[in-house]
Amino acid sequence: MLKFLVLEIYNENVVDLLNRESGSLRLLDDPERGTNVDKLIEELVKDDQHLRHLISICEAQRRVGETALNDKSSRSH
Repeated sequence: MLKFLVLEIYNENVVDLLNRESGSLRLLDDPERGTNVDKLIEELVKDDQHLRHLISICEAQRRVGETALNDKSSRSH
């Protein structure tokens, strides 16, 4: 079983790239589990085609911008 989840941190906002409509998400500190992101969607990957589809969704949602050296530089971490 493989779980897939992706977040973007941009201008101190945490966003779920599988559900950008969720808005800014909260980081929660749990002494047992460490840092968690509230309401971050997890997808169970069914096969390699499904994984490629999830990655393409996330790549389309990322914030990118042009720099002097790169046409599509990432704006987030």
